[in-house]
Amino acid sequence: MNKGFTLIELIVVVAIVGILVSLVTPVLNIYQSRKQDQAISKLVQSIKLTRNEAVKRNTWVTLRIAGSSWQDGWVSFVDTNGDGLKGTSELISLSSHKLKTNLQLANGSGFTNYLRFSGAGTVNNKGWLIVTNDADTTLKDAICIESSGRTSISNCPTASDPCEFVNACP
Repeated sequence: MNKGFTLIELIVVVAIVGILVSLVTPVLNIYQSRKQDQAISKLVQSIKLTRNEAVKRNTWVTLRIAGSSWQDGWVSFVDTNGDGLKGTSELISLSSHKLKTNLQLANGSGFTNYLRFSGAGTVNNKGWLIVTNDADTTLKDAICIESSGRTSISNCPTASDPCEFVNACP
């Protein structure tokens, strides 16, 4: 008796494994995309809440990184002196923990460490954050903040101005 596999048996097993991998890959991509969408939504919601708080209170409200980058989370506070720094007497209105995904939030143009909204809802500087996924580099988005404080998401951040402030996206 021979022990082992025939060439035909081996080909059949490899074909079955290939079919299973091809079925699972799109599901994993959808899962990664949903995780990215949730993280983006969380930051966009925080930006909008910070802007709304500034308008409601008619004063400066700042959304600032909690650590060394946006990836480390952020905190929103009433910025009574308008300097963008959290003072000991300034009230925290919102805080977020570090993102628990493999996403990277890269600083864009206009701001690096904070967004400061006036009582009229305008932001200190327009700009964007690029969101990339370590697991799938094709998943890339830009969170865009206009001077008016309007926040949107761009799915074409390949040009130098991903938010179409100068019509860079096709």
